[in-house]
Amino acid sequence: MLFATVSMPTVGQTFDGKGRRPFNELASIQVDLDGDRRVDTIKPRTYQTRRGRIQINWITFDIAYASGRKAKSIFSYKYGTDDVNYWVYALRPLRDLNKDGKLDLLFYSGDDTSDETVVLLSRGNRYRVKSRKTSDSDDWLRSP
Repeated sequence: MLFATVSMPTVGQTFDGKGRRPFNELASIQVDLDGDRRVDTIKPRTYQTRRGRIQINWITFDIAYASGRKAKSIFSYKYGTDDVNYWVYALRPLRDLNKDGKLDLLFYSGDDTSDETVVLLSRGNRYRVKSRKTSDSDDWLRSP
């Protein structure tokens, strides 16, 4: 059995780069999310929607708990723009930030010009966005 946890002292900590993969690599993530000492499976998947002629790319995550319970689309993220397609993402377990007995998650997406880190707190069978941090490679130009 594989049990993975990542200890992060603060919610605002930046992503350290571990576990990044391209959006076409959709390997499952194995981790005990609900604290029952059995491995649960997070399954990433991508899909597209359209707004007129514009195609919009999404990644979402489904969970298959070891108990047999399932949670569909716990978090969806729109990636890619007309200028740049995001080229890497990661979804990793944090610690139990809200003390509900379940691991909370960190989502990261980035390309060569910007990145975004999202902290997801467990709430029942769902996850909600706790915080987002976005940075651009040209942020240094705007510094005082």
